Amino acid sequence: MLGSTLFYGKVIGALGVGATFLNVYLDNHSIITKKPVVGKSNKLKDIKGADGIRISKNMQLSEKKCFENILVVGATGSRKTTSLFYPNLLSDCIKGSIIILDAKGELYRDTANYQRSIGREPILFSPLDHMHSWKYNPLEQAKDLTEVRELSQTLLINGVKAIELSSGKSGGNDSTWINMALPLLVASMLYCKGKGRPMNTITEALRLIINHSTEEIDLLFSNCKEDIKEQYNIFKTSLESPKTASSIKVTLATNLQIFLDKNIEKLTSETEFTPEELREKPIALYVSYNDQKANYLSPFLSIFYSQMITHLIENYSEESLPVYFMFDEFATATGQILNFHNTVAVSRSRELSFLVCLQSISQLFQLYGRDNGLTILNNLKTKCILPSISETSTLSYASELCGYVDVKKKSTSRSGNNTSISYSATKEKMFAESNIRELKINEMLIIAHNLAPVKDYLNIYYENESYSTYVYPEEFPERF
Repeated sequence: MLGSTLFYGKVIGALGVGATFLNVYLDNHSIITKKPVVGKSNKLKDIKGADGIRISKNMQLSEKKCFENILVVGATGSRKTTSLFYPNLLSDCIKGSIIILDAKGELYRDTANYQRSIGREPILFSPLDHMHSWKYNPLEQAKDLTEVRELSQTLLINGVKAIELSSGKSGGNDSTWINMALPLLVASMLYCKGKGRPMNTITEALRLIINHSTEEIDLLFSNCKEDIKEQYNIFKTSLESPKTASSIKVTLATNLQIFLDKNIEKLTSETEFTPEELREKPIALYVSYNDQKANYLSPFLSIFYSQMITHLIENYSEESLPVYFMFDEFATATGQILNFHNTVAVSRSRELSFLVCLQSISQLFQLYGRDNGLTILNNLKTKCILPSISETSTLSYASELCGYVDVKKKSTSRSGNNTSISYSATKEKMFAESNIRELKINEMLIIAHNLAPVKDYLNIYYENESYSTYVYPEEFPERF
């Protein structure tokens, strides 16, 4: 007896057809398949628009769907910047203000002139280049005790994480030291804030702690306002010995040493722009940094983004402008943004949009933990998978999101002159992990909302004159 078994699903998997396959049928001798046409699918028509971010050659999201946020996953060299950032910054498709994480300053150099030409004011914020950067003082922008405490907590958490990422070692019991150090830092911040310029900076608050003995600080804070004394008294309850106090001060100095950097000190000496301004007029805020300094800068950038988001949410009204965050290398440069897992869940009602770029989803879990990381992923409703991903958890995540398709298994058997055919139902993945890993260099997979996944082409800016003709490199302005 000669038996043969053919599977529809195997054919689909081999061709990478996924959710757009049509008219597959088999017989003993041939397989006839109508392949999908990449970039021609209308599966995403319900989320398309002319007033939001363009994510691929044939797909521009509506503004409303941009407020439900976007995830882009692609390995280094997968052309995230050239296919997503440049096209959207060289076209007038986004309304409102934009905050751009700009590694190396290339985006500012190449697109600031165009942004100015369409009525959006470009601002360069470059933490390690105070000669060209606008200034921003986070402590000055903290409005009350709650915000000073949030500022201090975010600083300490990200100071520890920056050291862990740089050294590759876990901080061990650093959480205990953070809890003990927090009220001391809050008290010092409140004290310096109350003194006004030039004292009201994080740098001066840190210097107050590391340059004075516990006895001197005790005397200094004993005559201050109640909230300062209360925070300092909380700190003193954790002291078991002078050695404990010394260890806490060492923890603060180690975790916050970036604020002793002369560039950061000068950058944070005053405020030249505020989050509220982005709601009032169109601004393109370029946050420029050396990508080799990403871990070093993350404690500072984490408080900057946390504060920007908090104030943008507080200052939202029906008359205010929407604000788009475009985060390249989100997990390495931004640090842990305060309550980001909650922010992405309410962004739609506050007209905030987050474009989050990652190299792998494991980066997100490392930074925010698995539970909060999953919450963030669930609220990045449009997901774009770029070529050349090899990280297995990302491939598995994307494959599972695409879901399964019902297929028929056809079995044909012969015995003498008799032929029998039988069918059985089974399921196969729409896109197997191997199909996603083998995406062509100019393709991307889009998994959006509750719609079927589709493939489209990357929208490379230098291949399109409607973008490339607007690249007018701008010299960094000498401001001081």
